Amino acid sequence: MDIIAILSSISLTILTAFYVWLTFKLSKTNSIMLEEQLRPYVVAKVYIKGVTLYFELENIGKRPAYNVSVKVIPEFDLMIQKDFDYRQLLTQKYMFPGFSIKNVLTYSMWYFELKDKNPEINEYRIELTYFDINNRKYSEAVDINLDQLIIGESPAEYDNTHYLKNISESLDIIKVSYKK
Repeated sequence: MDIIAILSSISLTILTAFYVWLTFKLSKTNSIMLEEQLRPYVVAKVYIKGVTLYFELENIGKRPAYNVSVKVIPEFDLMIQKDFDYRQLLTQKYMFPGFSIKNVLTYSMWYFELKDKNPEINEYRIELTYFDINNRKYSEAVDINLDQLIIGESPAEYDNTHYLKNISESLDIIKVSYKK
């Protein structure tokens, strides 16, 4: 009978140790997941709206980002027009959650004129570095091909209402002439 009690005691001790180890691992994993969910997360976007090409920074995280630094390789200098200066976006001291700042880079029709003179202006890499409130450093990078963005994302937009109006007017004329 003592052997059964000793084996039960040993197996319960091993099982308890395994349970403690597993609980510790789960707690550590939950802590990492919570930290990732609550961190700042700054993204850089280059997008088209209408015929305008924009550069935007946005903190989509749940905490503020500090000392945001952006490096564009190569710089957008060849592409930008004299009236547009994106450099004000390259350093931000503080970006609260949901904060977004954008600036016009160029217009898509100017981009193609510039590209004819400088074929290398279509490939860019944007590197971001920023810190959280505990001074933990984060880095992100995105590669952008402007040809794909401009050609792929901005198909010609057609409004067919004028066609429908012309067809409707033509049908009315046919109805009137048919009734005569």
